[in-house]
Amino acid sequence: MAVRLHPHARERIKERGATEDEVTATLEYGERFPARFGRTGFRRNFRSSAKDTFIVLPSPRPSP
Repeated sequence: MAVRLHPHARERIKERGATEDEVTATLEYGERFPARFGRTGFRRNFRSSAKDTFIVLPSPRPSP
């Protein structure tokens, strides 16, 4: 799956201590769930010796 990240998303990823690879894996293999405003959310747990990361991503709003 090709994932394009907006520059703002890249900033937020760094601020939250996640990696772009974790975000891509969340989109590809994470659990999907209904989110607000008709979006789809994705979540996945990542565990390592350095940190435990839980990523939740909403999908973009549909274009009008």
